[in-house]
Amino acid sequence: MADIVRIIAFKRTLRLAVLMLAAVSLGCSHPSFEGRWIGSRNLAKPDGTKDFMTEMAGKVELEFKPGNKFNLYEGGYPKSGSVRYENGVGYLRIERLMDRPVAEHGDAAVQMNDEIVVKKENEDTLSIQDPRGFDKEPIMLARDPQPSGSAARK
Repeated sequence: MADIVRIIAFKRTLRLAVLMLAAVSLGCSHPSFEGRWIGSRNLAKPDGTKDFMTEMAGKVELEFKPGNKFNLYEGGYPKSGSVRYENGVGYLRIERLMDRPVAEHGDAAVQMNDEIVVKKENEDTLSIQDPRGFDKEPIMLARDPQPSGSAARK
């Protein structure tokens, strides 16, 4: 009789372990966004503006870091924060702008700080869209073939 009780308890424990493993696996599934991604907005060059200024304003670089963190350079400003994943989509929450907490930039900066949506288009292309940014159109980013610590980049 004691053996039957142990077998039943073991089966319940095993079922619970399998269910927990499945829940954790499903909750963590998201496309691989790891690495560095680069792209550019197609900005019109205003009269009297130097080419490098338009290029700098249009340049977009996004790097996903371990621990659900990211660094983003866009619109001429460095930004960083955390990323969460839901149904294969990444959501960037900017926590620091120009290496200072967003709140230090004032109430308007806090109110405009909606999550940036990141979608994987294919293995080598992401789209990012900032619903409150100056350019509301999605921007296509290509995977940078060079690792971020590459000597070729320095």
